[in-house]
Amino acid sequence: MCKPGCLAITNSTGVYFGVPSDPTGIAQFLTLFPGHYQGQHAGGNVTHVGQPFSREALRAAVELAAPYNINMQEVPADENDMWAPSLADGGYDPFL
Repeated sequence: MCKPGCLAITNSTGVYFGVPSDPTGIAQFLTLFPGHYQGQHAGGNVTHVGQPFSREALRAAVELAAPYNINMQEVPADENDMWAPSLADGGYDPFL
């Protein structure tokens, strides 16, 4: 049973949508670029595939613009991220 406040989390700032894939299984979509958190790579969640990560060059370019340029948390390198290295193996490339 959800207590008061639970719905505020559920209905917060996420972007939720379904995306059909083409005949080869590729799905394309436009989305908002997420900010970074200390110790975690800037990325997002894709329910079916997993968590996509942005390449460092893309992230660096985006973080020059507002509102990303006011985030003072340390930006981890891909190899120091707590999730990216373990997810980017076994033939799976989670980087956009």
